[in-house]
Parts: sequence; structure tokens; C-alpha cells
Amino acid sequence: MEQLSVDFQVLPAKLEDASAIRRLQELNHQDSIEDAQKASKGFLTVVTSIDLIEDFIKKNQFLVIKDNQKIIAYIFWILPNEYACAGMTQKLHEMVQNDEVIWQEEPIKSQAYFFIGQVCIDATYRGKNLLQKMYVEAGKLAIKQGYSIGLAGIRDENKRSLHVHGQKLGFIKTNDFELNNKNWQLLIIDFKNFKS
Repeated sequence: MEQLSVDFQVLPAKLEDASAIRRLQELNHQDSIEDAQKASKGFLTVVTSIDLIEDFIKKNQFLVIKDNQKIIAYIFWILPNEYACAGMTQKLHEMVQNDEVIWQEEPIKSQAYFFIGQVCIDATYRGKNLLQKMYVEAGKLAIKQGYSIGLAGIRDENKRSLHVHGQKLGFIKTNDFELNNKNWQLLIIDFKNFKS
């Protein structure tokens, strides 16, 4: 059995990581996971192009965790002016612009928000607080970039992700919405108050 590293470091992704990130996406995509396992293991709904992954890496909006040289987790985020790059962020952008998203009694569009593009952890490494470590570092970087409020869209069927984000990490559900004939929830976190 392979020995696991004890202290995992959250690092900025490098361009040479793009293919490994894409492979991790493919392994955790909804089409690669049996229906019976989706609720308990979580799943991704989008596989991002290598070009887009590299674009976010160049913009310092992509973090990874490695065990030795293997990518075992990642997170990336999308700034408000980049919303057109994907269906989910396009939908969230429309909700924000139509004042459908309220945070602390104010429309979110008047606040320093960004979209959490995607987060993923290799199944072998789950349960080791890697998600929290990534969010802490992503929040620090986003705040340095002038953004503090993260918006995440999670599909209703993804019970594991909803539980972890809501119960363990403190994200707050603000909206229900529909995208591609599926029900989703919008969850928000203020990284200025995020606990490490």
C-alpha cells in the first residue's frame, strides 16, 4: 500500500499541471461515476478544456495539492468579468445582474464577489481536510485580488458536496435555481470570516 504524505501543501498550479488536473476532472465527472455512488462520493458536472485550465493558471486563479508529484486536489475560481466562460457561471452572472442574489441584505453585484469554478479531491485523499486547506488559500488569494465573497453552484443531487460545503465549511444557501433541466443550489461564503 502506498504511503501517504502527512503534510499536504496548497500550491499555485503550474502550466505543466494542466493535463493531470484534466485527468482528475475526468475521473470525478458524473459520467465516470456510477449513479449509486454519486450522492455519497460527490461528482463534477463539467470537464474543463486544457486551454481554459491553463488560462486560470496564468491568472493565478488555480491551486493544487500534490502528493509527491501526483495532483490529488485542486480549486479554481472565476472573476465576475469572466462569467461567459462556462454555463454555470453564465447562469450565476445572470442571477447576480438581475438582483436575484442577496447577501447581507444587499444585492451581491454591489459587493466583492467571485465564482468558485470547481473544487475536486481524489477519492483516495478525501476526509483529510484538504478541501478546507484549499479554501483557506483560495480565499487569501481572492482577497489579495480584491474579492472576498465566493459563490458556488452545487447540483441538488450532489449531496456530499452540499453537506461538506454547508455543514462543515459554513457556506450559506441563498438561492435555488435550474440549469440544464437540473435543480441547483447557490451557496455563499465570505472569506474574510472563513475559519482555517
